[in-house]
Amino acid sequence: MRYSSHLTATATVLAGLGQVDAFWRMSCGMIQVGRVDPVISYGTVANHVHKIAGASNIGVSSTYDTLQQSDCTSCTIQADKSAYWTPALYYQHADGTFEEVKNTGQAVYYLGRGSDPYGNTQATPFPKGLKMLSGNNAARTLDTTTMTWGNKTVSNRPVSDAVSFVCLNYQTGGSQTNNLTNMDCPDGFRAQIQMQTCWDGKNLYLSDQSHVAHLSRIDNGVCPPTHPVLLPHLFYEVFYSVSDFLGGDGQFVFANGDKTGYGFHGDFINGWDIPTLTTAIDQCLIKNENGVVEDCPAFSASNNPNSASACPERSPIFPCEPVKGKIDKLPGCITPTGYGHTVTSADISCPGGNVASCNATKTSQPVSWTGDAVYSPLGCYTEATSGRALTGNSYTADNMTAETCETFCSKDGFKYMGVEYGRECYCGHTLNTGSVATNSSDCDKVCGGNQWEICGGGSRLNMFQMNSTIYKAPAVPTVYAGDATFGYLGCYTEATSGRALSGKSYSDNKNMTAQACEAYCGSTYTYFGVEYGQECYCGNQLNAGSVVAKESDCSKLCTGDTLQYCGAGSRLNVFKRKGASASSSSGSSSTPSTTASSTSTRVSSSVKASSTSTSSIRPSSSSTSSAPSTLSTSRASSSSSSAASASATSSSGFSTKYAEPASIGNSTIGIWKHTGCYTELSSGRALAGMKVVGSSSTFPMTLEACAAFARQNNYALFGVEYGQECYVDNTLNSGSVLASSQDDCSTKCPGNSAEYCGAGKRLNIFSVVPNSYTAPSTPFSTKYPEPLRVGGGAGVGLWNYTGCYTEATTGRALADSKLYGTTAAPMTLETCAKYCMGKGSKMFGVEYSQECYCGSKLGAGSVWANNQNECSATCAGNSTQYCGAGGRLNIYSLLSSS
Repeated sequence: MRYSSHLTATATVLAGLGQVDAFWRMSCGMIQVGRVDPVISYGTVANHVHKIAGASNIGVSSTYDTLQQSDCTSCTIQADKSAYWTPALYYQHADGTFEEVKNTGQAVYYLGRGSDPYGNTQATPFPKGLKMLSGNNAARTLDTTTMTWGNKTVSNRPVSDAVSFVCLNYQTGGSQTNNLTNMDCPDGFRAQIQMQTCWDGKNLYLSDQSHVAHLSRIDNGVCPPTHPVLLPHLFYEVFYSVSDFLGGDGQFVFANGDKTGYGFHGDFINGWDIPTLTTAIDQCLIKNENGVVEDCPAFSASNNPNSASACPERSPIFPCEPVKGKIDKLPGCITPTGYGHTVTSADISCPGGNVASCNATKTSQPVSWTGDAVYSPLGCYTEATSGRALTGNSYTADNMTAETCETFCSKDGFKYMGVEYGRECYCGHTLNTGSVATNSSDCDKVCGGNQWEICGGGSRLNMFQMNSTIYKAPAVPTVYAGDATFGYLGCYTEATSGRALSGKSYSDNKNMTAQACEAYCGSTYTYFGVEYGQECYCGNQLNAGSVVAKESDCSKLCTGDTLQYCGAGSRLNVFKRKGASASSSSGSSSTPSTTASSTSTRVSSSVKASSTSTSSIRPSSSSTSSAPSTLSTSRASSSSSSAASASATSSSGFSTKYAEPASIGNSTIGIWKHTGCYTELSSGRALAGMKVVGSSSTFPMTLEACAAFARQNNYALFGVEYGQECYVDNTLNSGSVLASSQDDCSTKCPGNSAEYCGAGKRLNIFSVVPNSYTAPSTPFSTKYPEPLRVGGGAGVGLWNYTGCYTEATTGRALADSKLYGTTAAPMTLETCAKYCMGKGSKMFGVEYSQECYCGSKLGAGSVWANNQNECSATCAGNSTQYCGAGGRLNIYSLLSSS
């Protein structure tokens, strides 16, 4: 939550009678969402759903004494076991279904405001057992007649002003209203409620709320003589992510059926440790002007900024009643009503009294979700043989349930959804190889958001499949079918020497399509072809050696249309002008004479126009050159014969002192020297040790990046291919030879356009310069280069970075202690280091951007990741740091000297 902005807005909302604000502010996570309201519906199920913050054991029969028995509170000050709640907000879709609007937090302000009837401004602590409600559940119009107390010298205002709303827009500023008129809120929607500040001094609770009263000006002013005891002034802010529904065709409605906002209300049960509250009132309620809890000495022993993670959301008291995700109706017998409606008991209560389908007991056992009309359960499934079982969208949340995961996956129509580790949700259209049904007892993790529901286990998912009557398979990529001018020939190889089509060409990494290439080649050429997803070639003949390949070889998607194929590495989707005679440079019969191919099974007639831009696709040719006779390595390998060998002679007559190919630029990268442009093998890899693949958005490849990967993993050779691929090994496998044209390695490195990173089936290979590098005896040296995905220094204070590690085979890699970052307190490396140091641990690891784990040894099966770049998630609290990824941890060890 962006509390700096909230504080500024709150200062405006609470502008009183000119006195300086003094207060403290607590941030609170949700502790329960359900039909619980021990103020209005004590001992029974409530009429409607509330979002509750505070004491962990809140229930229908909560009292001051029972709240004191809570294990924790979701609010930052642990000495406060009070409970605070407001109605949940839903979005009613056009089809009549309702969907929970996610709550992104709550802030509770304690302010030193107003005076008693005698002019005293010193507030009295809440008495034990005090309960109250502010607002009118039945209101559907603005009440301007019911006023606070006042007289000739004390001005008053409408009681309805206790409720207000703010549509948040941090670019243009928020607008405040008293209803739900403006919900186009890019930065969220904030509901606000002012609680009563004056007490009659006698009654802890009266059902008509007459035991408490508002100040004359609600947020300031004077207590009425009938309520002479001044209490701390309470103000709630509740934040909702309404931007998820922008542009929808439905409407927002609170859980009590209120479509206007006038019926918004807030409840409070006092659960404070009275000595702590008394001291805080004396020290901070008038004197603490910045609202920061840490600046109030009274809270030094009980403040926990990570309370929302340490005390996560509990299951609803009535676990069998759906209140989250997408539901068919509002829980309870609630009828949504709008402006001007007079609310009756029939609108907000069930005939014969409120009921719930089941009650929770201490003996209840958690079970997996049974599914609904959208998804059906498949059972407990393993992860895939390599990687995740589901590789579509995913997210992690402390309040995870299968129902919230369903909402997340169903909006994009995924066929499968699965919940894992109690708090992880995965979606996908296919189950990846190796993910199979396993024993149901393997799924044993309780959902973070429902303690009576199971959400998978360690590397185990409760898997669900979308029902066949609902599921629509996503569109699959096809090949452009051609038009009246050009017909599709098929997937073709490049020529034996050079390009298949040697007319003009261009490349476009954003808008390439076959149609764009056709427009570029125009009426001048007989053939055009698309390659590498982004390259267009024109020609009047197919050059010698360009022959038909398997259709599946042309598998790269066009940059301008993700539903169209545009060739692949050294493979072109080729098109020929209709009516033109077939020709090739050698008269080869490999070029079909028909005007269009009838063999393709992936042809589409769809046409997607796009703009084009022209540029040179290849560097200028260099002078003829020769390669060295061997690739020498300085690393002690088994024998000299294990070094890669390449022919010292060439049919093209390269000299022994060949000029640097035009496609390289620099001949050395650190301790590595360029040895030439080499071919791939027909089967397997030229360099088969390890590999890392770059990403255009998060990790664009450079020669330096590949060199660092090779050194980090102690290999003497590295090669770059296809622009984004880096391969390392100690020997070059037999069959990889110096390319006849050194300019074949013509693909620019995505991370540095001044460098070249091989091409399709071509690698720029570099070898360690002799005597420049000695391999360490351990998997990594104590002063090894910083891994590519970590950033900053290798250490964090007294902690030394050791690498990117996998999770353990069963359970966690580091299982002693854990800390989850929050929106208010996001995770950084320093935060995790400090936390684990305080736990006396020798190791810490960060995972999933927001998770911190501590321990003194790694769990069985936690090993160094084959690809150190898999730890690629940036830390939520510092985007220049990396905090692991899914199932991957950046792990640090305490220096032995410390």
